[in-house]
This record gives sequence, C-alpha cells and structure tokens, in this order.
Amino acid sequence: MRGLNAQHTTPFDHSINRKVFLTTQVQYYIGSLLTILVINHLIKVLIQELQNI
Repeated sequence: MRGLNAQHTTPFDHSINRKVFLTTQVQYYIGSLLTILVINHLIKVLIQELQNI
C-alpha cells in the first residue's frame, strides 16, 4: 500500500503542487517589488537630505 502511494500521484496532488509553486512565485515577486520600492524611497530621501545640506 505504501509503495503504491509513493508512486501514484492524483491530479489533485498536481493541482496542490501548482498552487504551492504559484504562491511561492507570487510571494517572491511581491517581495522583490517591495524591496525595489523601499530602496527607491531611501534613495529619494537621501537625495533630498543631500540637497538640504
């Protein structure tokens, strides 16, 4: 029984794997986007500070 379960994957298993994969991709994309926005903001603040001096 255990051997069969190890070999056999149902379409349901595949859809779960796809969902997990997509979720990971989305999280990675959002993380990258946030990082870029934060860095962008810091650079703008830095430039303003330098102009004020």
